[in-house]
Formats: sequence, structure tokens, C-alpha cells
Amino acid sequence: MARLTAILLAAIAGVASGITKEKLSDWLYSSKGLNVWRVDADKIANREYMKLSSCRVTLDMLQALKDSMYSTSKLGLSKQEVQANIFQLAEQHVDPENLVLLYTNFYSTSSADLSPKSKAQGVAMELAKKKVSGKDIPVLWKILYSISGVNLPKSEAQRWVVDLTAAGANSQKLLDSYKDNFKRMDKAAAFKAAIADSVDSNLYGLPTRYAKDIKPYVAKEFQTYYHDQWLVEWLAAPKEKRTAQDGHDYIASEFQTYFGDSWNTKWAASPVAEQKRIAADGKTYTMQEFQAYYKDTWQQEFFKSAEIADECAFLNNAACSAARDKCIWKFTGDWTDSCILKTSKAAETSFEADFHAGVARRTPTNVRGREWIAN
Repeated sequence: MARLTAILLAAIAGVASGITKEKLSDWLYSSKGLNVWRVDADKIANREYMKLSSCRVTLDMLQALKDSMYSTSKLGLSKQEVQANIFQLAEQHVDPENLVLLYTNFYSTSSADLSPKSKAQGVAMELAKKKVSGKDIPVLWKILYSISGVNLPKSEAQRWVVDLTAAGANSQKLLDSYKDNFKRMDKAAAFKAAIADSVDSNLYGLPTRYAKDIKPYVAKEFQTYYHDQWLVEWLAAPKEKRTAQDGHDYIASEFQTYFGDSWNTKWAASPVAEQKRIAADGKTYTMQEFQAYYKDTWQQEFFKSAEIADECAFLNNAACSAARDKCIWKFTGDWTDSCILKTSKAAETSFEADFHAGVARRTPTNVRGREWIAN
């Protein structure tokens, strides 16, 4: 937490800077970074820096991820495994603390006890990219594996704890629904009903995900349309985001984290965000364009692609000027991160007051822009 706090305070003070090819190469070559040969550092930097810049990734963010991935007290990945995964994690704005929490709770023998270790590491990284929180894993595990809960065989409980964590299941609703349904139906049927109820009740049933037709639906609608396949489709579907007062886009659970009890009213009042990602060809596409090209596999391709931080990211001077109602040009020495979101003075003043009053904080993503978010 101290490391992440330092990163965020640096961003507030305005000292966090975007990634240039030269800075990235130096970090890759350094012992604090990935400690690769200089020739390899140059090649990797040349390949990655523009995408990282368009995702608003900073060296501080990369350092926090590397420390979480490489430390033996955290994920404990090898140097080669860190190098193979760090850029995709960074480009999808993975929170290092949540990544460690997911791994710890999946791997711990007092929780899900996923083994071998590589399985827990892989699951943690995949769910972290999808912005799945790891905090409820121990509670879900106890419900699934204990005699006071569903009491599944261990291997079955391990499979379900991963899927239900990814689905956003409400753990208390899962237990209550299972016990209630088990009074009048067999175990399998009671568990099936409880799964549907627990996902449907999460965050008041407000979160939506994008089905294959690129339209957003709540869990209940997935259940109605897809029947027995609804959970498979739900897990494959990207989450809806909405644009908060700071101009950045967040999923429903992030609204809840930052806005607290009033999150649902702020969510309802916020516009649906247009999500863009960088495809394999290096170009930026909307969700609709992914679907038009990839058809029924668009969701998988979308998840694999780098996440554009905001609508001003990666715009050159001319494009930034054309979007001057939302963006402002502040040249950093590198055009790829010089176009940033313009926050209204009223919103900025309000958020700064909230921050200093202790009721707002910086988010761990998109540190180049103005991203004050109230708790």
C-alpha cells in the first residue's frame, strides 16, 4: 500500500511523466527494471513504448507491477515470466495490489488452495486484467467447501470459486439462496439457482456486460436469453463502463469503491463510455469495430488488446485541437502523451477540496490526466 500511495502522490504533485522510448529502454536495462541486455532493452522499448504511452502507463506503474510480480513474497514469477506478462498487464491497467490479493487468496492453503503455484499465478493475472476483485475469495471458498455451506468436493469447489469470483457473485446471497432452495429441491438444482441469484444480486443487479451482439445486458437478461449457457456467456462478456466526473471511465464496482453509498445514483447519472482498444495491427478500434471484424470471437480479441486510457489518449496536436471541448494539449516532449483530458474548473476545484478533506483519492490508473474520484 505504501508503494502505491507514493505513486499516486507523485501523480498529484505532477511529477509522474509519460513513457518515452529512451526512458523505457533505460528502465528495462536497469537492475530495478527487467535487467535485460541493452540491445534487448532497445528492441523491447521500440516495440512497446507507443502502446504503453497511449494507455497512459508510467514507469512508476511498471515498477509497481514488476515488484508485485517478481517478489517472492508476492507472485514470485521468474524474470522471464515477468517479461512475458508485464506489458499486457500494464496496458490493461491492472492494480498491483489486487493482483497480489487474487494470487494470495487463490493459492493459500487456508483459502482456495489452487495448485500448482503456476495455476494460481495464471488465474490471478487473467482475472486482474478483467478488473475482478480478490477480496471475497476466502468467503466464497468457505461457502463452497464447508459443511455449513454447499459442501462441494474440493476440485469442484476450486473450479467454482474461480468462476463465481469472475462473475461477481454476492457471497452472502449465494449462501442464503442455496439454503432456501435446498429445502424444496435437490443439491444440484439448489446450487444452480443460488448461482443465478448471487450474480443477479451483485451491486443491486446494475452492472451490465456486452453480449456477442455488442449490446449491454444485466445478469438477469443473460439468464433469460442464454438459459443454461448464461454463465459461460456472462464470463466471456466485457463489462460496461461509465464516464465519471473526472472524464475517465470506470466499471460499476469501481464506482462503488470510490463513491461509497452514493455510487448507484452517480452510476445512473453517468454516461455510458465508449471503450476503445488497440488491436494486433496497432490501430485503435471501438467495441463495435471489433465485433464487425471478428464477429462471434470479438470478445476474446477485445480482452487480449491494450486498453485506451481515455478519449484524449494518443492524439497528436491537430487531433487534440479538434477535440478541444474535451481535450487539452500540454506538450511533455513526447506527442504520444501530450493530449490529456480537460476537466472543468468547477469539477477540479470540488474534487481537490474532497481530496484534502480526506474523502477523495487518486485512482491507480491513468495517472497522466485529472482523475480525482470521491470515495
